[in-house]
Amino acid sequence: MQTVNTEHKSNTIISKDVKKSIESLLRGESSAIDAYLQVMEKLNTKPEKHRLMEFMEDHRIAVEYWEKTGVTSANSDPKDPGIWGDFVEAVVGSAKLFGNTAALKALKEGEEHGLREYRDFLKNEEASTSHKNFVREVLIPSGERHITSIDAMMKMQ
Repeated sequence: MQTVNTEHKSNTIISKDVKKSIESLLRGESSAIDAYLQVMEKLNTKPEKHRLMEFMEDHRIAVEYWEKTGVTSANSDPKDPGIWGDFVEAVVGSAKLFGNTAALKALKEGEEHGLREYRDFLKNEEASTSHKNFVREVLIPSGERHITSIDAMMKMQ
């Protein structure tokens, strides 16, 4: 993932809808990190682990960006993965039992889900231009690269 200035003006007024979307994106990114950690425990080949560590770092950058927006409320726990996190845990946990290809497939499904959420976020007219630019210029291309690379890893299994 490219280096990007993640500064954000916290004095910007953010609607409840955008705030809710950002909290969901943050939970999704946190869940992605957890999923990558689980799958890396399963993999025993260094090139795959190294590549997945790079992807996990991309997700950490996204978490850092969304946390810096300052929109999370005291009532919401961005570390709580919510429904998507529960799904990731179940799929990745099962995949760990069935082999590398299944584990990689679970990661790919998570990445695809994340891309859909980011594309939906771009449709939100109330979202700031800076948030949309970060999603469009950094997060979507990163997710697309992850999917392409995971596909290649699955073919090599």
